[in-house]
Amino acid sequence: VRRHMAAAGLPPDEATISLEVRALVNAGDLDAAAETVAAAAARGMPARRRTFASLLEALCGAGRLSAAARIVVSMRRQRIPPGEELLVSLASLCAKAAARGALAELAQAAGRGGASRPAAAAA
Repeated sequence: VRRHMAAAGLPPDEATISLEVRALVNAGDLDAAAETVAAAAARGMPARRRTFASLLEALCGAGRLSAAARIVVSMRRQRIPPGEELLVSLASLCAKAAARGALAELAQAAGRGGASRPAAAAA
């Protein structure tokens, strides 16, 4: 897709980057997915939660918690809250990976109050 966009003179957008990251994650190439996210951020491309979600989940599932924490810090710098649903998913994956202290590391990276609370707002 990216080659076709480049041939047409179209720069990649957030949706394209998100799809590319998801494809790289599905192929098991987490390092290339992280590099894609970092390169997009370096170009100043606006990102959304979906840009990071599949990579974060894969990193936590693989027990690569320091890398996941760096992604969460990057999200905070871009003012993208991880959201309650993603944090719950990450906590579950960290627990399955038997990662002691992983939840604390991710919570510290996310910052206190960084998650949205739609369920609490509805109550």
